[in-house]
Amino acid sequence: MNSSSTKLPRTPKIVLAVFGALGLWMFAQLSYLLVHQMADVPASPNLVRFLVAAFTDVLVNHHFFEIGLNALIAYMGWTLLVESIRYGRERRQWLSYIEKHSVPALEKRLNERFALGAVRIQVISHPSDVAVAFGGWRPRIVLSDALIARFQASELEAIVLHEFFHCKFRHPLQLFVLRLASNMLAFLPVLKQLVRYYGIWLELLADRFVICRTGTEWTLGAVLLDFVKKSQSRHAGETRFPSPTRRLITACSS
Repeated sequence: MNSSSTKLPRTPKIVLAVFGALGLWMFAQLSYLLVHQMADVPASPNLVRFLVAAFTDVLVNHHFFEIGLNALIAYMGWTLLVESIRYGRERRQWLSYIEKHSVPALEKRLNERFALGAVRIQVISHPSDVAVAFGGWRPRIVLSDALIARFQASELEAIVLHEFFHCKFRHPLQLFVLRLASNMLAFLPVLKQLVRYYGIWLELLADRFVICRTGTEWTLGAVLLDFVKKSQSRHAGETRFPSPTRRLITACSS
C-alpha cells in the first residue's frame, strides 16, 4: 500500500466542497440581508436606543419573509455563541482533568519512544481505555495508563499512529468546525449526515496510515477486535468521566 492511499478520496472531497460552498453561500446571503436592513436603522450613541430601533425595524418595517430570515440569522448567531461557550467550558474541564491525573514518568517515556515531533503524548491515570486526539490548532494525543498496560508494544504503536494521523492533519479541529456549522444550519439536516460521512472517511484514512507505517493489517486488526469484544462486554456509556467531559471526548476522539 503506497502513501497515496492515505489521501482523501474524491468523493469525500466533493462532499466537503459542497458543504463549504453551501455554508459560505448562506452566510453571505444572510450577512448581506443583515447589513442591508441595518442601513435603515438610524445611528445613535445610545446603545439601548440603537437596539430598540433595530428590533423595531426588523419587526415592523419588513415583510414576513425578511422576518423569517432574520429569525434564521438570530438562530445561527445564538447557536454559535452557545456551542462556543460550551466547548470552551468543556475544554477547560478536560484540560483540568488531564493535569490532575497525569502520569509524567510514563508520558516522558512514550514521547521519547515515539518521537512524534510537535505532537505531544499525554498520559492520564484512568481505569478505562482512553485514546483520543484532542485539541484545535495544536492537537495532542491523550492515552490512559490502563490502555497502555493492556496492549502489547506493537499494538500500542498502532494506536498511537492512528491518533497521530488525526493530529497531523488537525482532524479534531476540522470536525469541530464542521459540526458547529451543521448545528448552525440545523434546518438543513442533510449536513449532519455529510459531516458523519466525512468523519467515517477520516477514520478509514487513519487506519490506512497505520497499515502503511507498520506494514501489516494484523496488528491494527487485533486492536480493533479487542475494542469490539470489550465494548460488547460492557455498556459503551459506562465511564467515570463527568458528563461534560464525556461529551467533549466523544467530539474529539477518533
